[in-house]
Amino acid sequence: MMAHMIAPSRCRLVTTIACTMWLAAPAPVAHARPMEIVATGLEYPEGPVLAPGGGILIADMELNAILHFNNGALAKLAEPQGPCGPTAIVLDPDAPRETTAHGRVLFSCHLSAKIMEAEREPDPARLRFSPKLEDYIAINRPNDMTGGRDGAFYVTSSGEFDPGLSGQGSVWFVNPHSRARSDKSVAEGFNYANGIALSPDERTLLVSEHFTNKVWRFAVAADGDLSAKTLFATLPVPEGASWLTGADGIEFIGNDAVAVAQYGAGRVFVFDMNGAVIAIHETPGYPLVTNLVMDPASQTLYATASRPKDGNPLGGHEGVLFALTDPLRP
Repeated sequence: MMAHMIAPSRCRLVTTIACTMWLAAPAPVAHARPMEIVATGLEYPEGPVLAPGGGILIADMELNAILHFNNGALAKLAEPQGPCGPTAIVLDPDAPRETTAHGRVLFSCHLSAKIMEAEREPDPARLRFSPKLEDYIAINRPNDMTGGRDGAFYVTSSGEFDPGLSGQGSVWFVNPHSRARSDKSVAEGFNYANGIALSPDERTLLVSEHFTNKVWRFAVAADGDLSAKTLFATLPVPEGASWLTGADGIEFIGNDAVAVAQYGAGRVFVFDMNGAVIAIHETPGYPLVTNLVMDPASQTLYATASRPKDGNPLGGHEGVLFALTDPLRP
């Protein structure tokens, strides 16, 4: 059976046996804190970011939509025409609020291999998709994105979700304000490049390599180039985990810690800046945890996650948004 019938961004080809393995939940982690569900009604959510006006913007690949979670309510902001499969969002802080209520909203189309932009509709509660960025670089399976204060951003180009296709993944740097359009590949050779996060001081970039369960650290130059690649952390794989298990979304928690989602295992690891584990949290019942965002005002970590509907991997997914206060506490 073709993988897009199971999870559009996650597989090339998978057998029925592998699907059954996917549904087998790993054993609970001793002393892990469970996160709490704060929003339902999603399908395959990814890429949460804090909205400037409050709440969280969420990309949902299966719903093919950008959503806004605020004050306990979930609203659909935009739906692209055709197979986009949004997986990540980045906000341009230099754009005027007249662009949209949230500033300039850029997002990755995982299925159609491009970056797009959302603009304000006549209805201020809605967004529409703009063709402005459709002539951007062709990116093979753009997955996660992270941006800085000047509006430039990094994108992981994952490649196909297949552990046998090592080395397809890469990281791209995109500067939408540059007249020279200096989009460029700045790191390559990943076995499925997945999550990505820029540190608060914008001097360090972390990238997760899904199938090795590793997180890599890079030094960031002023022109966006990366250097000094070193291993930041390796996520331990739980006993009995399926081949789908791997390192996914990354989020800095201030200057002192980093959270990393482990897809397929329903776990979120919190590391100190030396790569030592501080805490482990779980997303009970939803093993496909994809990405994270930290709200410093409330000291709450949010995680997007999903599971196959009715236990059937061919029937799409049901997704939720999890939350946990004080994630540094074990």
